[in-house]
Amino acid sequence: MTANETLNLVKDDIEKVEQFLIDDTKTSVPLINEVILHLLSSSGKRLHPVFLALSARM
Repeated sequence: MTANETLNLVKDDIEKVEQFLIDDTKTSVPLINEVILHLLSSSGKRLHPVFLALSARM
């Protein structure tokens, strides 16, 4: 199985978690919202959530 095939197994789960994080971290302070969205949109630090989602399926 290739890395892309493995990622596709949990793609929906990861998208749901990311959407939850976006929705759950909204504040009334625009600058904080902007910083949070910037941090969440960065592509780094995505391997651990993928491993977690994959292990949850075992």
